[in-house]
Amino acid sequence: MHSYNVLKRLAQNVAVPAMFVDLDVFDANVHALAKICRDSGKTWRPATKSLRVPALFKRLQKIAGETQKGWMCFSIFEASYLHAQDPKIFNDLLIAYPISTEPEYEEAFKLLERGCNFHLMIDSPAHVNELSAFLRKKSTNDKRSFHFQVCIDVDMSWRPLGLFHLGVYRSPVRTIAQFKEIFLEAQKSDFVLLTGVMGYEAQIAGLPDCNRFNRWQNPIKSLIRSFSKKHVLRWRAEIARFLDTYKARLRFFNGGGTGSFEFAAHDPSLSEITAGSGPLQSQLFDYYCENTAKKILRPALFFALPVCRIPDHKRVTLKSGGFVASGEVAPDRYPSLYRPENGRIIGSEGVGEVQTPLCVPDSSIYKLGDPFFFRPAKAGEIAEHFNHYVLFRDQKVEEIVPTYRGLGLNFF
Repeated sequence: MHSYNVLKRLAQNVAVPAMFVDLDVFDANVHALAKICRDSGKTWRPATKSLRVPALFKRLQKIAGETQKGWMCFSIFEASYLHAQDPKIFNDLLIAYPISTEPEYEEAFKLLERGCNFHLMIDSPAHVNELSAFLRKKSTNDKRSFHFQVCIDVDMSWRPLGLFHLGVYRSPVRTIAQFKEIFLEAQKSDFVLLTGVMGYEAQIAGLPDCNRFNRWQNPIKSLIRSFSKKHVLRWRAEIARFLDTYKARLRFFNGGGTGSFEFAAHDPSLSEITAGSGPLQSQLFDYYCENTAKKILRPALFFALPVCRIPDHKRVTLKSGGFVASGEVAPDRYPSLYRPENGRIIGSEGVGEVQTPLCVPDSSIYKLGDPFFFRPAKAGEIAEHFNHYVLFRDQKVEEIVPTYRGLGLNFF
């Protein structure tokens, strides 16, 4: 547990607003997730979008060791950048979303020429046909033979009675017949090689069932998670049986997220788990009964905002702070005050782009420049607001490292 005085001392010589990462906690979280993988015989493919700090990628890889295998990147341009930085560390790259534009195709071709091991996401015959047409044209021009490695993204949403859609709108692959159509289309092509399948259970991984803001919904969400788990296990097993029937020896079957890590670890159909927020344990992941009960992961990520005004004896105004997370607009998408604990965001103003006023018991105990520390709702997108992260250990700043934004990069 971090005391306010300890965090305040850390911020003394740092320009705030600033983001802080507790390396001891980060390392412990990585060890905890890696152990779950080792115990279940799975490997871990971290999602880079949830970190967005290359120094933390390398730290995770070093700690997780052989358990960590490959990375999930958001875009082909991010994959290209990381591979260029270190081809040994940043290899076996799964691109989370299908590519669809000419610049993306060209970047993927450059990666092929550089010998990078990467996998493109597909979820329709059209994806197969477009990739094949692009490489057919390239092969005609320079007489070399190329192929793209591809991964079929399968929809894991639960549709009870066919009346409701519980999950996210991603892949249209919802039946084994639809999966077979794409599978056979890929088998026919000389320009794509099917290497993986992904079945991401968003309505489990992304559905907190211990949310303090909507307590009445928690039992309903727990039921959705419970029934969805049964559906997901059956659906992924059906896909695995289909692949066995066709003697398809793929390199990976991917699933999971930080909010469903242990569930995915015990699914025999999967070979690997993707998760990225876990090492930092952003606020939203406190709202899962499984993690709350077992205390597997602890918060490692905090940002500091300075007092810039003191309007009256019950309020302080902080500079900056409008870091509301994406998704359905709700109170749990706001940052939460971490230290000091005796403050409250003012409902009529919320967290603003340029200022965040707080109600406090007594504003006279604070002075201009004093930092207030918050936890972001999500781990990744908050990095778009900071050029650097301050890494600390044993109550001392150890290193200040750039984010993607600090490097002048934007892949999202």
